[in-house]
Amino acid sequence: MISEASKRAKAKYAKEKTKRVVVALYPPDAKILAWVNQHPNKAGYIKDLIRQDLAKHAGGGGASAALTL
Repeated sequence: MISEASKRAKAKYAKEKTKRVVVALYPPDAKILAWVNQHPNKAGYIKDLIRQDLAKHAGGGGASAALTL
């Protein structure tokens, strides 16, 4: 059983350190949705695709080279 303090700490961390990106998929995007739904780890699959795209656009310098905040 998880303690209340642990739950609060986890919620606080998530609120401060994580960001969410929401993507709306309309009926014309049905093939995209069906493809993503085939993957058990949807977030991991999407993040891997983005990392590959970042690496490609960075000239092979890795994801961190392409992303400047």
